[in-house]
Amino acid sequence: MVGWTARHWRFLVLVTIITIGYFLFNENGIPQVLLRKRTIQLEDGSTRSLSESSKLLLKSRGVNFFDITGIFDNKEQIPKKHSVYPATIVNKGLITELVSLIDMQSVHADIATLSSFYSRYYNSKHGLRSSDWLFDRIASKIRTSDFSDRVVCSKFSHSWKQYSVIVTFKGPNYGKPDDKITIFGSHIDSTNLLFPRYISSPGADDSASAVATVLEVISRILSSSLDLKNTIEFHFYSAEEGGLLGSQDIFQDYYQRNVPVMAMINFDQIGYSQSTPLHIGVVEDYTSKSLNDYIKYMITEVCSINFVETKCGYACSDSGSADKFGFPSALVIEDEYTKINRFVHSPLDTIDRLNFDLILEFVKLGIGCVVELGSF
Repeated sequence: MVGWTARHWRFLVLVTIITIGYFLFNENGIPQVLLRKRTIQLEDGSTRSLSESSKLLLKSRGVNFFDITGIFDNKEQIPKKHSVYPATIVNKGLITELVSLIDMQSVHADIATLSSFYSRYYNSKHGLRSSDWLFDRIASKIRTSDFSDRVVCSKFSHSWKQYSVIVTFKGPNYGKPDDKITIFGSHIDSTNLLFPRYISSPGADDSASAVATVLEVISRILSSSLDLKNTIEFHFYSAEEGGLLGSQDIFQDYYQRNVPVMAMINFDQIGYSQSTPLHIGVVEDYTSKSLNDYIKYMITEVCSINFVETKCGYACSDSGSADKFGFPSALVIEDEYTKINRFVHSPLDTIDRLNFDLILEFVKLGIGCVVELGSF
């Protein structure tokens, strides 16, 4: 610009920085996005209007909640659907074959990649990139499989940056009311509850361990001769750490469209344990008793370790969203809830703390449940 000196340019830059800062930060230097009001719902049914920063503070104190901002207000509790599950295993040979092909090096590599993102915070560029990586990883697996004409990998977008990923293995009754859909879930995002945008959150256990486990289950099914009678879906949820935001969006949509979900089996924090012997935690509260009984039966049939019953409270993982909208849900975790990984939500949730012998057992469980419920 003719006539402008270095002094003029410095002044313009300063004004620009101040203007941007006015809109991005408050007078105390806190990002405005953390001050926007959100509506949360607590276990007693009461609601509160909180800023994002206050919401994170509440979570850091161990208080779980649903963030119901933008979710329809249903004054009455939605009735729970009831499903019947197989009484015995009928595909033991196929399950044994697929279990023998589990690639734990691939599981380790996937956890390493996911935990290498600075953070997977759902409203950040890192969170978006982690969803992009996951989507591309799955799409590549599908393209090279014999299931490519029957499997769809899709993005479920939300009002924040990170999207959820849904993988659908279509059964013969897909799209019909008499389909019996089983969903296997895990969440993509990670967060640091202090400053989610600025402090790292590798989230190796919470919950890259679960995402990688479900990815390996997908890989084994893609390489199998499984003849599906029912549709199987694999969900990778965005924004679990923000109050089950992504899974609420999805299960609200399924409820409104009357999608025939037979079961939702959720994996969350499945890679850390200091217990001897190892065991799989089956969460008994805010879940389906009949589905839990089936999960416990499958653990005794296909895993090399036993289960322990535990409770984790209201809205503690994405299975809570399925339960909220009336779908039968189950949640499996790494140990009794009182003994789970205390390094989560911090830079210390790293891959070197994980127990891959434990993770292997969850992969076995996932394979067994897919084979049996998919052919039931």
